[in-house]
Amino acid sequence: MKPSATWCLHLPDWPESDRFAWDAAFRGEDWLDDAGPGFHLRPKTRWKYTEEYGHWLAWLSDQGLLDPQAAPGSRVTRERLIGYANWMRSRVAPVTVRMRIEGLGHALSLMDES
Repeated sequence: MKPSATWCLHLPDWPESDRFAWDAAFRGEDWLDDAGPGFHLRPKTRWKYTEEYGHWLAWLSDQGLLDPQAAPGSRVTRERLIGYANWMRSRVAPVTVRMRIEGLGHALSLMDES
């Protein structure tokens, strides 16, 4: 898996376990269904979290740290988050770093609950 021109792994390029967890987070159409935790989110919000998580996966891949067999949450360590944030700091504004880390947290939370 290689990062795209926008330096983001897009959903079709995510590891299978990540795609499965992501899809499960958005299943259902009603609170009474067996809905995923993110079924109610607007498409724009879903897209934002998809992009934030895709940036994380691209960084992991570039660093040789993306184990496609690992569960999404198991890839997150303090050292990796610091490395990811430091990498971003040299490329984007501080507010973007914060938004990407927060978006990553939201995405992982959705996948973890599904």
